[in-house]
Amino acid sequence: MHKDGFQGGSGNRGPYDCPLCDSSVYSYCSNKLLHDACCCISPKGVGDVSDPSAPYQCNYADCSFLHANTCREHHLITRCCCNRFIRL
Repeated sequence: MHKDGFQGGSGNRGPYDCPLCDSSVYSYCSNKLLHDACCCISPKGVGDVSDPSAPYQCNYADCSFLHANTCREHHLITRCCCNRFIRL
């Protein structure tokens, strides 16, 4: 397992070529995911939650940190590992 919670190889889940998800990433699929989604939603970069289409909860997000290592990793975990828990 890599430090980012993914195992080598391809899980080939859905239309994406995803790595296999380690069980350690599944705890990310709730409040941590929502927090990072708010912080990664803006095209202006991490921390700009002024997007009017963002959910109201994003107004309370502290974007001085991410639970994932990067927004790219957030999107990968959301798309590949949390897809059984939520529908985006």
